[in-house]
Amino acid sequence: MKIPLKSDGQQAQMAMLPQEIEVWYVLPALRCQMAKSFLEQGFSQKQTAKTLGVTEAAVSQYVHAKRAQNVEFGDGFKAKIKAACLGVSGGKQTAYEAVQYLVRDFKESKQLCNLHHSLEGVPKDCDICLTPDQMKYHDTDKENDQPKNET
Repeated sequence: MKIPLKSDGQQAQMAMLPQEIEVWYVLPALRCQMAKSFLEQGFSQKQTAKTLGVTEAAVSQYVHAKRAQNVEFGDGFKAKIKAACLGVSGGKQTAYEAVQYLVRDFKESKQLCNLHHSLEGVPKDCDICLTPDQMKYHDTDKENDQPKNET
């Protein structure tokens, strides 16, 4: 789904939502790095697939660079991925929890914004996913931050 970022009487500029960037780029790249980390820890391809909730074929494609090669994480984020995978293999968290933590970190550190800017024609000053005031409905009752009652 595409949304207009602005409209000035001309055709509106269209861009992917940040959530679409997460689904199409970040999650596959994250699973790829996690798969590699689990395999480095001695997991079998089958164990890795089961842990990540993907097929063995997907793990093979991650390892052989046939899938999820559009995003390159920095060394600092790769270290976080390894640490999260160690937590999973040590029973301290599930892979699901690790993915949630890592995606949240990727977003909060503005890496998602940087990726979004590099892939789309997003205005340079866009920070909508990090601005709390923008997360509210525009048509709210200011006193209790609830949708206005139109009765």
